[in-house]
Amino acid sequence: MIISASRRTDIPAFHAEWMMNRIREGFVYIRNPFNPHQVSRVSLLREEAEAIVFWTKDAVNMLDKLNELDGRGCRYLFQYTLTPYGREIERGVDHARALDSLIRLSERIGKDRVIWRYDPILLTDEWTVDRHLRAFSDLCGRLEGATGRCVISFIDLYGSVKRNAPHLHAPDESQMRMMAREIAVTAKRHGMLPSACAEKLDFTEEGLEPMGCIDRRDIERIMGTPVRVQKDTGQRAECRCVKSVDIGAYDTCLHDCAYCYAKTRKNVVPVDPDDPLLGGTIAPEDRITERKERRIAQDQISFLD
Repeated sequence: MIISASRRTDIPAFHAEWMMNRIREGFVYIRNPFNPHQVSRVSLLREEAEAIVFWTKDAVNMLDKLNELDGRGCRYLFQYTLTPYGREIERGVDHARALDSLIRLSERIGKDRVIWRYDPILLTDEWTVDRHLRAFSDLCGRLEGATGRCVISFIDLYGSVKRNAPHLHAPDESQMRMMAREIAVTAKRHGMLPSACAEKLDFTEEGLEPMGCIDRRDIERIMGTPVRVQKDTGQRAECRCVKSVDIGAYDTCLHDCAYCYAKTRKNVVPVDPDDPLLGGTIAPEDRITERKERRIAQDQISFLD
């Protein structure tokens, strides 16, 4: 089983101690966002949670937890979002600290376990195509040697994003293809494999590798063995990620990004680091069930495409 921690919130940045408490106790509760009284109990024991994918914009609070993760035999990698936007778009992100912690993380665990995400790519009056290309080139120079792969994606204007941030725009197809081509050339020049995430358009001819964020090849690298794992049917049709269990919760992130789709209320839900549930508590009417997933590590098996 692959644990995703998390697409819904930034666990490393804001809930690192909660995460470590869950690993120490060996389980976590997850509330179904579409059926609030349905709660799953998911094992975090090493033999069942065989790989962990951390998603973050700032890993500084996880750096002192890595020795314990390694000591417990956890196998993990980081999806690390670093963009050049200012606080007008990513209102709660300290970009200088985020850049520094990415480099420190890479020095500690190796560049192959730190996947840099330049996403979402969006346009405003200030953030033009040309400015993005200059900013991307600058970040590539700063991150050369700190990551082996760069993932890009273009903004998806969900209804909530349109309502909350009407000044954000998506590039048109010609702009996307031009940016993809320039980004691919720049990333390769700095020793990074450029890839695209969950895009309806195919950017292979522009030089972007079509890969999943939680990609089978990355999981095999940290597992040290071939794995049998299926596409995650719970994601969008264009998503190439393999199946994982997300342990995060909406409305628990403090980055306050203008493009966020995981913010459904005005106030952030408080989190008790000792509670098995991220945000909120178990109520008498909640129904808790054990969630079981087939193990992914198997010897002498063929790959599933």
